[in-house]
Amino acid sequence: MRGIGRWTAEMYLMFQLRRLDVWPVDDLGVRQGYGLAWKLEPTPSAKQLEPLGDRFKPYRSIVARYCWAAVPLLRRGTTDVALR
Repeated sequence: MRGIGRWTAEMYLMFQLRRLDVWPVDDLGVRQGYGLAWKLEPTPSAKQLEPLGDRFKPYRSIVARYCWAAVPLLRRGTTDVALR
């Protein structure tokens, strides 16, 4: 189907089928969050991020969710979030 690519398929696997081992390396939020959490400068590319997820098998989807959550927390600081 036109418009359905790798990213869409990965999001479907993670959020609809609840698969635990999906590592969406093409997602900018995952790449930025991983870079912020592990203090990597510059943000890793998709090709660089692929092998970095191997140590989290079979729970890479959970790590991806943490990477997404890390972006607003680490960019803004955790004090803003604690006040909500």
